[in-house]
Amino acid sequence: MPPLVKDLRSFSVSGRASCGRAAAIAATLFLIFNVNFRAINSRDTAVNQYAALAMAATGGVDLDRYPALVKIGLARGYIQMVNGHARSSYPLLPPLVAAPLYRVAIDFGLIDASDPNAAWLEGIGALTASACVAIACACVYLTILAWRPDAPAAAIAIACGLATPLWSSASQALWSHAPAALLFGAGVFTMFRVPARSSWRTGSLLMAGVLIALAVSCRQLLVVFPIGLGIGLWRSREPRRHLLAFAAGAGIAGVVMMIVNSLVFDTWLGGQAHLYTTGVSQATHGVASAWSGHWLSGMAGLLVSPSRGLLIYMPIAALAAIGARDAWRDGPVPRYGLAAATAAFVVLWGKYAVWWGGHSYGPRFAADIAIPLALLASYPLARWATIGLRVRALVIVALVWSMGIQAIGAACYPAGEWNGLPRDVDLAHERLWDWRDSQIIRTVSAGTYGHYKSSLAQMPAAAPADRP
Repeated sequence: MPPLVKDLRSFSVSGRASCGRAAAIAATLFLIFNVNFRAINSRDTAVNQYAALAMAATGGVDLDRYPALVKIGLARGYIQMVNGHARSSYPLLPPLVAAPLYRVAIDFGLIDASDPNAAWLEGIGALTASACVAIACACVYLTILAWRPDAPAAAIAIACGLATPLWSSASQALWSHAPAALLFGAGVFTMFRVPARSSWRTGSLLMAGVLIALAVSCRQLLVVFPIGLGIGLWRSREPRRHLLAFAAGAGIAGVVMMIVNSLVFDTWLGGQAHLYTTGVSQATHGVASAWSGHWLSGMAGLLVSPSRGLLIYMPIAALAAIGARDAWRDGPVPRYGLAAATAAFVVLWGKYAVWWGGHSYGPRFAADIAIPLALLASYPLARWATIGLRVRALVIVALVWSMGIQAIGAACYPAGEWNGLPRDVDLAHERLWDWRDSQIIRTVSAGTYGHYKSSLAQMPAAAPADRP
């Protein structure tokens, strides 16, 4: 029997039931993400929503038609002037993903492209984000079935969506995290679902390279993953053509995005390069530059800060550290490349001067590595039957705590206005270490939908004089 026919028969027999369960996981998560009936916006997501609306209405990227947004965005660095036109300083791909849904809303008269209703503007962005995250978690389930079939794949995929900032942040508004999660999840599924012996392997790796590179265009710090996965392929016993296919896919997507960035922003780095300039970094976040942070203090903060620490907001992530050790030893396939890239992401995150992620709930940047953390956690969880009762209890407590903390963010944030009061946390960094006034305690104490404000209402009426 020809190899391709054998592959097709194998996939058709084993794939239908698992795809049905993956669809059920995605649908369940999508409903949970939207059970609060609101969007949780910020300055960043407001710009993305208007950019998506502009793309849907005109097919272009200019934001000139929204003068109030432009005035505030220019003052804060979220919008920049390029060749006489106002354009978002954020990546282009996230609003492009949302643009079709905004186009449908325009065609059905649900939203006015020139003077949009805030509720519809924010709601459509949240629906897009929650759908992206839900599908990404379904990809996690399918990947684990191929990667560690002895692990509880469905439970891990659901925990990936509900015990990490994928729920409290990424799914709640049009950040760049949700499209990045979708592209990354689809990329690792494409990479690891097809076995090395399959005749589809070369094509799957080409597509995986494209998808993961596009995820990097949404969240630049994810660049460590194509590098780590490529090194894993190189060190594995797979044919060299597989590495070349993955590298070619990533290279093609990267070059295309750099060309688009050059055409739109006059720089291959894209609009986000403006956010990393010294002036914007100093005025908006109170840091000398984007990479001026002290690594030790940054690592301590992202691990145990009472208002941003990973071990405070999602202690279940500690399982991934055990899984990384096991994946590093699993030599036949490039899974240890994923473990190395995840570790590299955390190291760079600690060095990033704004490691707390600006105005957000908890360690928002952890949404970028929720998928690799879930995949790595599948290693120790595959041994669940042999784990002692005390360890099982500890894992369950960590999982329940992580999900509870994320639920607080989804249900209550930004109640309590912790990020802005009594002083802006972007300028008063010592507040990140205030155990008496942690974000979790204040948010749950003041938790009521009445405290919610739309994204534009959260922006200052005018920028202070010392800001650009």
